[in-house]
Amino acid sequence: MVGKFVYRELTPHDLLSIVHLAHSIYRIKRSEKFIDWQCFKNIFPSVAFGCFSGDELIGMFGIQKRFLPGGFKVGQLSWINISPEWRNLGHMKRLGQMAISYFNDLDLICVFANKNAWEPCLFSFDMKAVGVLKSLELDLEKWDCALYPGYSHPVTATSKFIDFDNKKAVFKKDKKFRDWRYVKSPVNEYSSITLDTGEFLIYKLYRDPITNQCSGDLVEFGYSEGSSKKINTLLRLANSEIKNANGSKSNLWAVPGTGLRAGAEKAGFTETGSECFFLIKVFSEKLSHLYDLSQWELAQCDATNY
Repeated sequence: MVGKFVYRELTPHDLLSIVHLAHSIYRIKRSEKFIDWQCFKNIFPSVAFGCFSGDELIGMFGIQKRFLPGGFKVGQLSWINISPEWRNLGHMKRLGQMAISYFNDLDLICVFANKNAWEPCLFSFDMKAVGVLKSLELDLEKWDCALYPGYSHPVTATSKFIDFDNKKAVFKKDKKFRDWRYVKSPVNEYSSITLDTGEFLIYKLYRDPITNQCSGDLVEFGYSEGSSKKINTLLRLANSEIKNANGSKSNLWAVPGTGLRAGAEKAGFTETGSECFFLIKVFSEKLSHLYDLSQWELAQCDATNY
């Protein structure tokens, strides 16, 4: 049966096939520009492989090489899409093995997986589930705090942000990353709020194309552990901006045990049914501590969809 399929590296010439595959799977239809930006205009060393049955792309699997403090190299498994009628036939495992073996200098691999992908990744690539990132949400229609508009600014190529070191494993986010992730995004516009002392958050307004509901995703934070008052201030200002823009909800990720998680819960954020599974596999014993979720600082911008 394997002989009926062709496995190969995907190129920009395959863009329409990738769009068609993604649209056949997901409720929200990502644009051609979005997929091109993610897969082929990515600032990280990256590659994606596809499986074809005749001229039809029936599955794909990608990887991005990212970096942690200390220069450790992470292979972030990305763009894992298998057409429903072709699942459980070994295509994901074979494509994943091709992607993972593309780079020969990785210290670990990781994936932010949805409910359909996390178990196949767990067993196919001998990964471990570090934890579940549950989306935290605040209903702004019931939020009766005073509004403080006028503190946000668009994220542009001239925006500057301080890097805070909380002694956690965090994906490197520098100017090059933020220019690509926020300024050059073909589908979303991002804004930032920065305090006089440098703490910041970056957010976007998002309108669901199905429900037409507007909400705010708080995608990145910069803060020092122990600065709870400043976290509270950032959340209050961001919620004000989102509500003034007719947003009905605010959403974020916050790892349990962090100052951000405590601040979000104090502000009234609660867990929703939306969850993301964070899995890793380390290739060096000296990184085994990363199997503990408390060692990580993760944000929505670390995943591809926010």
